[in-house]
Amino acid sequence: MALVAPLGKGLLENFVAGPQIFPMPSVAMTDPDAFSKQPIGNGYYLMKEPWVPNQKIVIDRNPNYKGTPALADTVEFRIYNDSTAEWADLQAGNLDVEPQLPQSALATAASVLGDRYVNIPGSLGFGYYAFPQQGTAFKSKDVRIAIAKAINWDDINSKLFYGTQVRAGSFAPKTILGGGEDVCGENCVFDPAAAKAKLASGGGIAGNAIQFAALQGGPNTTSKAVCNQIQTNLGVACTLKLFPDFGTMLEAYANISASDPGFILSGGWAADNPTLQNMIGPSFTTGAANNYIGYSNKSFDALITQGNAAADPAKQVALWQQAEAVLYGDFVAYATSFYNTTYGYSTRVSNVKIDPTAYINISEIAVIAP
Repeated sequence: MALVAPLGKGLLENFVAGPQIFPMPSVAMTDPDAFSKQPIGNGYYLMKEPWVPNQKIVIDRNPNYKGTPALADTVEFRIYNDSTAEWADLQAGNLDVEPQLPQSALATAASVLGDRYVNIPGSLGFGYYAFPQQGTAFKSKDVRIAIAKAINWDDINSKLFYGTQVRAGSFAPKTILGGGEDVCGENCVFDPAAAKAKLASGGGIAGNAIQFAALQGGPNTTSKAVCNQIQTNLGVACTLKLFPDFGTMLEAYANISASDPGFILSGGWAADNPTLQNMIGPSFTTGAANNYIGYSNKSFDALITQGNAAADPAKQVALWQQAEAVLYGDFVAYATSFYNTTYGYSTRVSNVKIDPTAYINISEIAVIAP
């Protein structure tokens, strides 16, 4: 790996300590196809056979591991297309760990699992809404703010997510250095009267109707609740624009024309290291792989780059905070809620720990019953 730009100490330490860099054996280069099906590593576990696509990945304790051995002999990762089926298997004792419980399980998870249900604030994940910059319906910043102010996220998080999410006023929680500031301010505070005033000052919306992107076949409970609130609090008709998959949704969003009203995109991000840069840079820097909304602002990019290169960690954070302020100033996207780390496990295992980056400490999970 070669650096193409300066990288400050604070960011470099977080990057190197994260899951981005692994040593690779020569076979990874000589036979990449075989390596992708049965990777070779030097960690707690190893794969004795290739993984089965859309079914499972099985790993066994590595007898040659130089550190403290893993507790479980074998770990099987099961691949689910339906999180509801995954939750059913956990309840039935056919699954030992569910790293992220589905929304449908949240109402009863505590009573069903007892102390095997874990809900810890401060993960590195958030949800956000994005407005198409080229769409006619959302050209006015005041209109975009009006929509944000018409949604009561405290109510949604309480009634639909049962305390597993909290309303966001920035793109980084207070557990992140430089995060936790209420960067959005009044623009993200629920206030129906102020929302209607903003809508009027922004010239309203042609046809007095908007759409939210959603996936076909899903319950879309949150999107429906948001639409209901917009209709009630803003007096704007709101419907869901359904897509068969996320890729098709992103393609349609990118191809919204200048004469098309467009639709609001619901996105999310989970950082892989605890820096403000990683909370906003990958999703909003011009041309970044995860910049699904096509956001581009030279000032934002420059502040991210300057922060990345700053030798002083405090200077880094200050520059990234300025970049976040630019992002909220444009208001083409805003964070809606921070996710908690929420998971459950069976009676067969103990010492299950999942950190804020969603990393499961597999080596320390103990099997206490056959």
